[in-house]
Order: sequence, then structure tokens, then C-alpha cells
Amino acid sequence: MARLFELDHRLQCCADMVSCDENLVDVGTDHAYLPIWLVKTGKIKNAIAADINPLPLQKALNNIVKYKTQNEIKITLSDGLNNISEKDASTIVIAGMGADSIISIIKSCPWVKNNKTLILQPMTSPEKLRRFLKDNLFTIIAEKAILSSGKSYSVMKVCCGYDKFSENILYPYIGKICQNDDIYYDDFSAVTTYIEKEIKNLNNRLKGFINKNKLEEIDNIKNIIIKLEEVLTNYYD
Repeated sequence: MARLFELDHRLQCCADMVSCDENLVDVGTDHAYLPIWLVKTGKIKNAIAADINPLPLQKALNNIVKYKTQNEIKITLSDGLNNISEKDASTIVIAGMGADSIISIIKSCPWVKNNKTLILQPMTSPEKLRRFLKDNLFTIIAEKAILSSGKSYSVMKVCCGYDKFSENILYPYIGKICQNDDIYYDDFSAVTTYIEKEIKNLNNRLKGFINKNKLEEIDNIKNIIIKLEEVLTNYYD
């Protein structure tokens, strides 16, 4: 039998957020590494590896056969969750996509609000995703900053429900990063890199507002930058 591979930091963080014995759907599975790893390590019993394109699904099937997980993992050609039955999904992982794609998948599937757990890993525009989650009454249970291939990302564990913490002015920018318990411990370097990246992005946005003389937006962005710098300073301390 083939020796089990190691997941990269992004997928490992997603795997860490999956609860034991869950029926998992991996949307945009590509090589199916995540469900294979979770099954082989005994964390879950069943999974669906879904993708919109046949070629990634063939790669996924090849790996599923290689690691002898055909009885536990089935593949499904699906645009998001459109071809997935609600009863087959307790935890849904959507990783490695931009925020717009993740939002579109969630919008197209009303049953994701029915006591489902979402594990989301946006490659772009996490601020936009957090705003969408808040506006649509999803709450971030836990969130971690990670470093993978030299870049900074976040992974969010999400369920349906209102969270007062989402009213925090910094919520769209860092979500629940720095707010985790010991189960989802924070990596110092990943957290500081993530916040520094957000500050840099906001400073670039500030320059645009200054050039256009948008005074209200200038004051708002400056206030957010100051608060993020305070979080960073406190985290260093």
C-alpha cells in the first residue's frame, strides 16, 4: 500500500477543523488529498470528493484507488453543491477558491444553513467573504491564519447563526484570528504576517482615497489601520 502523504499547511488546517466521524463533502477536490487523508487517519468514515470538471475527478479517482479508499470516498461531478444531497453532508469544505466562488456556492445551496459546518479557505478577498457571512447570518466559530508556500491565508470554521463579535469594526479584516482557544492554537508568525498584510492592503486603499479626496473614507480607513496596529502591538507583547 502507498505510504500516506503529508498535507500542505492550508489543507492540514482544514483537516484539523473537521470533527471526527463527519460525513464530509470536499468541494473542488482536485486530487482528493483532503478526504483521502481524513479517511486514512481515521478521522472520518465517509466522504464525497466533488469537482465541476471531469479531469480533476479522474485525478481524484486515481488517488482514491491508489490509497484504497474506494469504499469510503465517492466522486461526484458537481457545480458546487448542486449535485450533492443534503443528507450526505454534515461538514462541507470549500478550499482553494476565491471569495466570489465560495460565496456563489453558498448562495446556490439553501440547505447549508441546516445545521451544517462549513470550512472555508479563501485564496482571495477574505474581507468580502467575512462581510457576506455576517450579512447572511453565518458565524465564524474559529479562524486561523496560516502560511503556505510563502503566502498568508486564513481558514474559517463556520456555521449558521448570529455572533455579536461580528459587529467588531475589525471583523471583516481579521475575523476571529487572535480569538482562538487552545484547540485551534494560533501560529505567531502566521498571525503577524496576516495582520501586516491587511495593514499594507489598507494603506494602499488609503492612498486611492487620498488621491480622490474622499474624506469620510480616509478617516474610516485610518481608524481601522490604527486599530489593527494596536492588535499587532499587543500580539507582539
